[in-house]
Amino acid sequence: MAEKKEQLIQKPTYFEHKGYKFLVMDSPTDENYQAYKKILIERKVSVVVRACKPSYDSKKLVEGTDITFVDLPFNDGKEPPEDVINPWLKYCEQAKGIVFCILEFFFSSVK
Repeated sequence: MAEKKEQLIQKPTYFEHKGYKFLVMDSPTDENYQAYKKILIERKVSVVVRACKPSYDSKKLVEGTDITFVDLPFNDGKEPPEDVINPWLKYCEQAKGIVFCILEFFFSSVK
């Protein structure tokens, strides 16, 4: 029987802005989270912040790593409220790396 290969839906996009490095990725699923986990480890992400509807088990994504996982949900298609923006900004300033999930995408920032 062939082994199931865990794949990314799309290749991550990397860019820098004002001293931060961003990695934009599709949101993982329970079937392919290992491929995303590998990238998070390679990019030395230290905090994952999910603001979208869950599409994967967050415990599996960070299990066995030093990555901290935080949920800061808000309505899809809406502007994030201050109770999401303020913690996000604090994580950007404090964390070595951060991933932010919004509208089923990740934004990674490493200072």
